[in-house]
Amino acid sequence: MLLVALYVSYKMWTDESASVGQVAPSDTPSVRLVGRPSPPLTLSDQMVIGEFPGQPPGFFDRPEVEQLARSLSESTVATLSGGRGSGKTQVAAEHAHRAIAAGVGLVAWINAGDEASLLAGLATVAQRLAVADPSDDLALSAMRLRETLATGDVEAVFVLDDATSPSLIRRYLPSSGATRWIITSTDRAFGSMGTELVVAELEREQSVAYLAARTGFDDLVGANAVADALGDLPLALAQAAAVIRLRGFEYTDYLKLLDEVPLREALPAHRGDPYPRALAAAIVLTIEAIERSAPSIITTRALQAIALLSEDGVRRRTIERVVGGGTHHLNAVLGQLVEASLIVWSRDREAVIMHRLVSRSVRERLQDANHLDPALANVAERLTPLMPDHGRAWQVRDDAAEIVRHSLTLWRRTLHSVERGEVSAAAVRERWSLFNWALSHLLSISDGSGSRPSETAATTCDALTRILGPADPITLKARNMLAYAHRTRGDLTAAVPMFEANLDDASHKLGQRHPDALIAADNLATTYIAAGRLHDAIALLQQILPEREALHGRWSAQALMTLGHLADAHVEAGDLARGHELLCQTVAGREKVLGKDHPDTLTARQRLARLLPDLDRADEAIEMLTTLLPISERVRGKSHPDTVMTQVDLGRVLSRCGLHGRALPLLRAGASTSEKTLGGENPQTLKIHHTLAVALLDAGRTLEGRPLIDRVVADCRRLLGANDPETIRAVTHLATALRDAGKPSRAVALLEKNAVRCKRVLGPGHPHTFSARLHLAGSQHSMGWLKQAREGFRTLLTDVERDLGPDHPIARNARANLAALGGQAR
Repeated sequence: MLLVALYVSYKMWTDESASVGQVAPSDTPSVRLVGRPSPPLTLSDQMVIGEFPGQPPGFFDRPEVEQLARSLSESTVATLSGGRGSGKTQVAAEHAHRAIAAGVGLVAWINAGDEASLLAGLATVAQRLAVADPSDDLALSAMRLRETLATGDVEAVFVLDDATSPSLIRRYLPSSGATRWIITSTDRAFGSMGTELVVAELEREQSVAYLAARTGFDDLVGANAVADALGDLPLALAQAAAVIRLRGFEYTDYLKLLDEVPLREALPAHRGDPYPRALAAAIVLTIEAIERSAPSIITTRALQAIALLSEDGVRRRTIERVVGGGTHHLNAVLGQLVEASLIVWSRDREAVIMHRLVSRSVRERLQDANHLDPALANVAERLTPLMPDHGRAWQVRDDAAEIVRHSLTLWRRTLHSVERGEVSAAAVRERWSLFNWALSHLLSISDGSGSRPSETAATTCDALTRILGPADPITLKARNMLAYAHRTRGDLTAAVPMFEANLDDASHKLGQRHPDALIAADNLATTYIAAGRLHDAIALLQQILPEREALHGRWSAQALMTLGHLADAHVEAGDLARGHELLCQTVAGREKVLGKDHPDTLTARQRLARLLPDLDRADEAIEMLTTLLPISERVRGKSHPDTVMTQVDLGRVLSRCGLHGRALPLLRAGASTSEKTLGGENPQTLKIHHTLAVALLDAGRTLEGRPLIDRVVADCRRLLGANDPETIRAVTHLATALRDAGKPSRAVALLEKNAVRCKRVLGPGHPHTFSARLHLAGSQHSMGWLKQAREGFRTLLTDVERDLGPDHPIARNARANLAALGGQAR
């Protein structure tokens, strides 16, 4: 009788936590939001993505709006070119507002000022449409979005605002499809990409009429003089009208003041892209008028905060918490800034957006007054309390995504200012915790912020190496985060040597017992586990566990994290009894320090429950998971990924016990929730589909299970790659289904390729490689190839006993099958 049984790695359902930088340790598994590959685009509800500028005070229709509409009725791409302050963005925004009002299925606004912003915006849309790249590669997500839009027939409008590189934009524009693209830029080279509309200055009659309406003066001569001085630029005219109202000026007063603005204030030297002096001067005068007419700390803070935070917009509630002063007072201040045309409301009036020239002017004035660094420090200090801890990040993921965006913006501004010599290197140290939290959040959960952690970490490492030097502790922490970013993406080839180098450097420069060196060692150990280097992992974890207990305390979060990782390593190595013992200690420690219902405690209890079936204690696992599920629903929320996995774990154990009637509804519900929450082809959703397919096959529901396992294999190959462990396991289950369906030759062919791939990718001594060989030998037995099967089980047993020990589940399984075939181990 064939005794081969499916060996499923315990780590399939255990995502080890890691100490990244100085983040408080947590056992919360990582979750990455990804999407489908490139299906035809269909939308059930209108989707509006991005912060759209609202109509400014005194808005009036411009003929370019109608011209744009006519152009897009004949062409898929229209470019709005013109000088700064000419109103290109407002023309594009008005078309977008009309598209939203007309019910266009998808309307998106993307900042295209640089490659990072463009890719982040496109990736955010891809994520919302569930077509993002599984590895969170922004460029690949943008390409997948392009393919989806090219094959879709849903009407969509995209605005790429302030574009600077025609070749970059051209790379991501689809050549077909129903999407209409609006590109705004000062560069007329974009004109070759579609129908070009030049948004020039206003006609003089329009300028005069606008000034009269906004100021209440009917002095046509004076209005004409102001319009002439400002070149009829809409943004400059809006600034002038605001100053005239705020200061109670006549037109002649304003003209005199405009002439008195020092040239260095209007055109700061060496600040990159120039803009018209009259426009710059008008912005300066408006800022000064606001400061003079409303001289409060709230006005100053609001103006500076909006200029320093993300240019994509700042939500009203965030401004209130960063600036202070109370809702009523702040609303009055924001109203004044809107009336002064320094900011505009977003479409839903829940956020404000500052024109890039205004934002730049505010920052340059701060720098000229040597106030830039204090302003950055003040905003960073007030933003820090808004960062949710990682245990709550899922529940407040929309708020967290905005805080991440602002934190990374402040960090980039700080690095840029330090490298330009505008602020001291001390600012980097002061703001490190803000960046550390933001990047750690991106590494633990992809939140739609559009930032790729590995790229952000790599850029930071390069900058810190230049600013602080390669040996500085903060540089070492940044390198540790970069290595963890590689590991999160599954790139162990890059992660292992980087973690090893980090540990060597930290131990040499800080000492082996320094907290940062112990963090590096713990991260290296968990990466060894992922790479199948289990003996190395166990040795390293046994070395650092007493050090962390001595340094932080036996029941500290740091020591308990390492204890849990040591348990994982023993389980992977096949020492289930020792792994169980250590997991029990971890659970006891979590309960003692955090309480039974803390999320980290729930995670530890869940990991313990996953192990119990392998110890022939499935009944205990069912009881434990049944108890944990309602607690997790209450503490984390019903749709939280960890709650869903608790539900799936329960279904998996019930299925393993043959209780299919109870198991299948749980697994179906888990798959449905994960699809809605994370996306149809998120790695966690794929695992759940995989588990459901196996349960269906075990329940004899072949008509449903076989198509599902086929789909899982196809999805894993396409989204994760043929070498991903999840793909390898899915292929193994497909081969099992083929064998049971009377197609052993196809099963053997799949398993032979699987075994070769595992050996090449994971190494000959990895548990997944041994598992693949176990299934291959079993299928050879099913084919009647007894000699090959006997030799396969014999060599496998020898290798597993040597590398993992005689009590490893694979060794026991191979030994039993070899005995059934009448063979000997040696």
